Amino acid sequence: MERQHPGQGGKKLCCVLLAGSLLWSGGLPAYAAGPAGGSNSFAQTLRMAEPGEYFYTQLNENEKAVYDSILSQVEELAKDPLDLSGVQVVIPKDSGYSITGKPIFAVFRDHPEIFWVDSSKLVWAEGNPRQDGEGNDIFVLSCMSGESFFYPGFAPENLPQYRADLNAKVAEIKANVPATAVDTVAKLRYLNDWIALHNVYNDAGLSASNFSRCAASGLLSDNDVNTTDDDPVCYGYATAMKVLLDAFGIENAYIEGWAYNTNNRPNGEQHAWNYVKLDDGTGNTQWYALDPTWDDPQLSILPARQVYFLVGSSTETEKNFTGYETFGKNHDSSTAKSPAYTTWKLTYPALAQQARDPSADGNVLLQGADGSSRSYDTLEAAMNDAVSGDTLVLQNAVSLSNTLMLKDGVTLDLNGQTGGNASSPCAVTSTASPVFRVEAGGSATITNSMGFTTVKTSAASVTVVENNGTLNLGTNIQLSGGTTPMGSAAVISGNAPKLAPHTRYVAVSKFVTTYLVAQPQDPAPDSYQAQEGDTVQDLLNARPGPAVAMQYYGNMGNLINIPGTEYTLDWKLQQGPNGGQHQPTDPLENGSYVFEAQAYDYTISYEVEVSGLLTQAPRRSLRWLSPVWTRRWRDSRWTPG
Repeated sequence: MERQHPGQGGKKLCCVLLAGSLLWSGGLPAYAAGPAGGSNSFAQTLRMAEPGEYFYTQLNENEKAVYDSILSQVEELAKDPLDLSGVQVVIPKDSGYSITGKPIFAVFRDHPEIFWVDSSKLVWAEGNPRQDGEGNDIFVLSCMSGESFFYPGFAPENLPQYRADLNAKVAEIKANVPATAVDTVAKLRYLNDWIALHNVYNDAGLSASNFSRCAASGLLSDNDVNTTDDDPVCYGYATAMKVLLDAFGIENAYIEGWAYNTNNRPNGEQHAWNYVKLDDGTGNTQWYALDPTWDDPQLSILPARQVYFLVGSSTETEKNFTGYETFGKNHDSSTAKSPAYTTWKLTYPALAQQARDPSADGNVLLQGADGSSRSYDTLEAAMNDAVSGDTLVLQNAVSLSNTLMLKDGVTLDLNGQTGGNASSPCAVTSTASPVFRVEAGGSATITNSMGFTTVKTSAASVTVVENNGTLNLGTNIQLSGGTTPMGSAAVISGNAPKLAPHTRYVAVSKFVTTYLVAQPQDPAPDSYQAQEGDTVQDLLNARPGPAVAMQYYGNMGNLINIPGTEYTLDWKLQQGPNGGQHQPTDPLENGSYVFEAQAYDYTISYEVEVSGLLTQAPRRSLRWLSPVWTRRWRDSRWTPG
């Protein structure tokens, strides 16, 4: 789905980074002590640029010194939104340098972790420079027209918590990198998916708050389409991505320019995205583009579409948008459209012409039971080397021409591969039938740790898996035969598969599909006004148990009701008052009775409060027996027990 991306009426946006140098891996150079007020003089030895400081590399030595001086005083930017007098720069009298706003622009484009600062409000104070006793010039930062340079919503009182939360979130994201993400491209795919899974685009657009334009919005959003205040627009997406790229030490640049889609043509509007520098697979490095905003699907529980992932200027991203089919046409960062160039003559990297070859790092990752990992070009080669306990993780969609035997004890993780088609994803295509075979006595697993995808045969047969042993089948998978089944043919021939927990299994026509069933809500507590002489059976007759809606995640991640004919709830009394066990003929007591039913491997609890009896049973605390479920769409990896 294409999103409309807000322009900004010509105003230059700067979503600044968090102070505190979240991503700083090395120390800033030492500066000579300046006059009272915390100012800094020029560095004598300039440092090497960090991987995310693309604009820093374009500054001359004097501009770099001012840049570093501002960055070293970032704590002064967190104190008073109306007073910047603590940020001072000392320029030696013989430097010959006339200070400008160029280093200010560069600092905050390179460092979006200083997220609360609206750098468009920063100027060198009137009356600058003043001179110290040695004739050196002292420049002081100030707010434009006395305005606050904090974005709305931030204040000195809440800023420490925001900064701590952002740092903690980045640390959490780094700690949760999947074991399958062993190379830079896999890590980038993880980051792209994380941003898509944890954000919804702020449809307020032009009227969105400035919070939506900074990195905090893309990293700390509540991911709720019903609350727009903290949801990001494109600047929030791109600056959040830059904070993560910096944290992972990936060379990158933050890009602002003009974008065109079917919602804003023919004029287009301002937009922001990212570039990363990678090995192209041939030993050379090139710059590739990411657009996390346009890669975010409509639904907040889906991973990234991967349409705008590591693309080049000639990559076709919008097939049906005449005149703007390629990335270089629908994303314009030329000098005429770049605020970096039009104001300060700062340029962006030259983008590769073609998208990065997805197979450059191998198509299949073998994760050994011994902790080792190896990459392979083909699934056949990886399966040939695999032994029991190993997992084969698809890094790209693959094709097969012959039936592949799934080895005993080996797991194949489809890893949500789409084959470049987000609307009709396919991880494995084959001209053979069956596509896979499990031998008699063998046990193999097909799972999918990411978004919904398919294994498909184009052969004139319906069989996808010939299961002569035990096939363990995870969720979010569709097996698609080549023809409509005739006679005894089946998509999975032989033995029925063993299903992962919480699976809805649907076999219709030439398809077998496994869906992840969502955790059902426990019914609201009920009450029962008892009469003297009532027994437990009377309660069972009066309260036979409520209906509970069961839902599953469809192939687009949306929740869909399961037909009531597919499951039954057999409510059984588990506990009575005081935790006691009761027989149907036992007298009823005042207090809580807990019933339970099972569906799709979930335990559902239902409580009835009995009252009205003269004999009052002691109350007890209800012990909920149902498990706490926090599983999301993408957390569907399953290891059979």
